[in-house]
Amino acid sequence: MSVQKVETEVKITPSDPLILPPTITNEKQPRGIHRFSGIFYALFSSFLFTFSTFTIRQLGVDLLDALLIRFSIQLLLTLSFALRKKYTLLSGTGLQVFLQIICALTGAGGFVLFSLALR
Repeated sequence: MSVQKVETEVKITPSDPLILPPTITNEKQPRGIHRFSGIFYALFSSFLFTFSTFTIRQLGVDLLDALLIRFSIQLLLTLSFALRKKYTLLSGTGLQVFLQIICALTGAGGFVLFSLALR
């Protein structure tokens, strides 16, 4: 009996991401402020939150008195940004919308409790 050598050939499909050749695009890579804009936005929002709380404490104004004005300004800024960029405010399935509302309510409740704790 002779032993026949059976060669199996591995077929490589082009859907494998490691095999695909790199594509060259004419798009410019984001630089500087555009690349790290999310970090800058987060730092700026933290600064605004800290600065406004510090200012309210230094002026001697009760934080709960300023809460309504603060929420109104924040709501106007957020809505104007969302409408200008044409973002959907609530999207997804019914469960996802429900969870978004729960998240917003717990965040707002946490802020009110934080304001009460500073009082």
